[in-house]
Amino acid sequence: MAQLPEYVQLNGTKTSLIIDCSARTPAICYWGKRLSEASHRSMLQRLATRQEVKCSVVVEAPISLSPLNGEGFTGAPGIEISNKQCAWSLGGELVEVAQNDPQSVTFTCLDNDRNIRFSHTFYLDKLTNVVTASTQLTNLTDADLHLHWCAAPTIPVPDNVNKIMSFEGRWSNEFLRNEVDLFLGSFLRENRKGKTSHDNFPGVIVHHGTAHEHHGHCYGFHLGWSGNHRTRVEHLPEGRNYVQMGELLLPDEVILGTNQSYQSPNMYFSYSANGFSELSQN
Repeated sequence: MAQLPEYVQLNGTKTSLIIDCSARTPAICYWGKRLSEASHRSMLQRLATRQEVKCSVVVEAPISLSPLNGEGFTGAPGIEISNKQCAWSLGGELVEVAQNDPQSVTFTCLDNDRNIRFSHTFYLDKLTNVVTASTQLTNLTDADLHLHWCAAPTIPVPDNVNKIMSFEGRWSNEFLRNEVDLFLGSFLRENRKGKTSHDNFPGVIVHHGTAHEHHGHCYGFHLGWSGNHRTRVEHLPEGRNYVQMGELLLPDEVILGTNQSYQSPNMYFSYSANGFSELSQN
């Protein structure tokens, strides 16, 4: 097996995305303003070092691309499954990193105990600075695998964001902005109509309260999906934040037979250091 890289970096004209491959499963360690050549990944690793939260675990479970109960993550898992072999949680390990060009990469993880493979694919458009990301899950067992939830890759956002902007409305009164403070717990929007609608648009923006049209850091997310969907923005007790989006599956809607796969909808996300207007242009 080829040696895995410690990090993978994708660059746009204005943004950089760095995925840490040094742990058991990959996780985003930086997403934001484009880094200069002088910025070394070891610097980011030091900057990401967090103070131990009182009465908490010494080593925090990662917000990996698909955070898992099997890794000790206590937020919302990125994948939820079940079968007759009690595969209630995954415990995968990164086995392959395939980067065919400087703008795209695929990370493949394998759970040998449960014989389940899952992968995450990223493409960063150099001109628009928009990232396209998806998750794929494959059942390698002889038993049917019931899939309850498979989000597109989970994206951590900086600790200093404190606002959530979503969109709502109705016919002739579309795309009203609804802004709430980030709070301890989950901001959750679900669509169960079978098609998208103005009252539950599959998109969200998180930002600092000082951001406006032409100033401030903001992070936009959109799920490219016209059916049932779920959007979650969670603020964890230890202060970390993340965004998670995916298709909302009904009971037994997806049952994977041997060697069958499920592909999540694409999630599109982009960063702006100059307010909502630049984010819209992206």
